Amino acid sequence: MSPEDYVRDEHARNAAMERMWSHTVGIANRALGNEGHDPNSSLPGREEESPGTGVAGAWGNHRFILTAKHVLEEAQLRDINVFARPTASFRHVTEVTLQDGFVAGPLNDADATIHRCEWEDLALIAVKPDCLGPYLEFADVASSWIDPSEGEYVVGLGFPVSSGTIFSKRVGPVLQGAVLLAPTAFGGDVLPSHTGRYFNAFSPDDHYLFPYRPATEGKHPRGISGAAMWLQSIENHLVWAPRFRFAGICTSSYKDGTIEQVVKASVVCEFLAAVFGTATAARLTEQPPPRI
Repeated sequence: MSPEDYVRDEHARNAAMERMWSHTVGIANRALGNEGHDPNSSLPGREEESPGTGVAGAWGNHRFILTAKHVLEEAQLRDINVFARPTASFRHVTEVTLQDGFVAGPLNDADATIHRCEWEDLALIAVKPDCLGPYLEFADVASSWIDPSEGEYVVGLGFPVSSGTIFSKRVGPVLQGAVLLAPTAFGGDVLPSHTGRYFNAFSPDDHYLFPYRPATEGKHPRGISGAAMWLQSIENHLVWAPRFRFAGICTSSYKDGTIEQVVKASVVCEFLAAVFGTATAARLTEQPPPRI
């Protein structure tokens, strides 16, 4: 690869991460916090929140934060803090500072509502468009979604705990620990459906799998539940830009983290239609089948 090609590819990778990050939020659920003892110091310890990922999406005139249902387990709106993109430029893990860790806050939307799917590990928070600041972009799911085929390369971006920076402070007799989350990209080829034998609730009609390669380096995917997966568009344009089609939501992984399960985009669209009604028919690339 020539130096020019390397620079070009590096710009393309950064542009793709920027694009995905513009749709991505981190979610902290205080309802799932727990207390125990720090394994190193034996001091009383407290875990305040359980993290996950979500995607900002649009369905017709509706705006929402979509995630996995278990990310919002037991939560009411007052239990949820959201990490929206705080800057106009992408921050790599090594560039994230403690100051970046304090941007999480409650949704700025008194009318927001939580909707949980009855048949799949999906949930959403219906919000107003300006609830999370100027750097968040709502992806138009209704107009651009796809169920990828075996062998197609899908990409995503989320907030895995294993890629974050761990810090702690002592408050009286209690040791409070926290993980400073940072947006991390990942991807892989869609695996053959027979790989689903590793999962208890895998259905090839509703789900697909891809390899989570950071797990081979000891980085478990915990925290990416609710992250969107994307398939790069093959449409030709005069000026290149990262253009993606929505390809589903991450919900669970094999126990060692090496394989991630994704709810197909068609199933997600079915859930969105159940919550909001059918989006403008002319804007749909396909019509999701009704759940029987």
